[in-house]
Amino acid sequence: MKQLLYSLLVCICTMWGVDSQKLQNRFLKHVSLQTELTKDSLQIGEQAVYRIRLEIDKEFFQSLETLHISKLWLQFAEVYEVQRIEAQSFIDLNSHEKILYEISYVLYPKKAGDFEIAPLKISLTTKSQSFSLATDKLHFRVLPNDPLLEAISEDSIVLVGKSSLSSRIQNKNDSGEIVRYEVVLGSYGDIFGLEFILGIENASVYENTSKLTSERFGKLYWHTLKKEFDIVAKESYEIPSFEVKYREDSTLKTLSTSQFSIHLLEQTKDTTMIQKSHSYILLLVLLVIVILVCLGILLKKKDYLLKSIKNANSNKELLSLLLKNRAQDLRTKHFVRILEEEIYKNKSLIYDKVKLTKLAKHLKMDDK
Repeated sequence: MKQLLYSLLVCICTMWGVDSQKLQNRFLKHVSLQTELTKDSLQIGEQAVYRIRLEIDKEFFQSLETLHISKLWLQFAEVYEVQRIEAQSFIDLNSHEKILYEISYVLYPKKAGDFEIAPLKISLTTKSQSFSLATDKLHFRVLPNDPLLEAISEDSIVLVGKSSLSSRIQNKNDSGEIVRYEVVLGSYGDIFGLEFILGIENASVYENTSKLTSERFGKLYWHTLKKEFDIVAKESYEIPSFEVKYREDSTLKTLSTSQFSIHLLEQTKDTTMIQKSHSYILLLVLLVIVILVCLGILLKKKDYLLKSIKNANSNKELLSLLLKNRAQDLRTKHFVRILEEEIYKNKSLIYDKVKLTKLAKHLKMDDK
């Protein structure tokens, strides 16, 4: 409905000869544009924040079809977008409902001199009309570095602004399992192009993806670069330290992480324990085999005596079968003597299998 009213108003203004520029100015009263640069004089490599803030009346915003803000690019400085707010609703001090668009960039000058940031174009379109805005042209000065600090910066990377560096081992152990090592760098300086590289001669190092975040503190942004490494080794090793230089209040400072020594248990001890365990297991297996063989022999002999009693039809036939088995145990020998007495002394002429079986079962192994 509001878009229809707006389109109708545009048509009426056109019919009555109202200048389009006046129409644009009338509707741009519903838009507020602010441009901010936190510092207009800074050192090479020092952080400055460039921020665009666009506030739009909600009713006018609902009639918009497109909104485009040009991207910031500078030849004399590194530029990174660190925060973006889009279509966020809020109530201003006059209790009017607004829609907020805000983009924040951090700038890091690469050389000294006087520079300017050209206006950025902002385009808004409705169904039947287009509008454009532009940010203010801003000027700032980049001061040259101290010659001594400049010479140091040429040999190594020197961050500008307060910084911190830390490291830790998340799961230290002495069993040769994976060790996770983490290093964290925080700074107001330009750490966007930095990367941690870890090399250990007697270990395998696997890199995880770096994580870079930015958080606003006051007018500036604190950046945090976090990197994790997974380390696998078969012997003891050392994790070297990382070093970072930074400049704060014209003073050069150095940060370094701790050097960690990872000690693993000696492999010879583990090997000896394994060999002893294998020896005990082998002896136990041999003992079980011997016992089973002995039991098998005894059971075989026992079965032969009872089987002979069952198969024979007379005392003499049984005696003949038993005498053929030379590997007689004491019980069988005892049984043979009793059987001989039965035969040669004519104590009994009847072949009683039940009686003989009971006799064989009751004879003890150690009887003579």
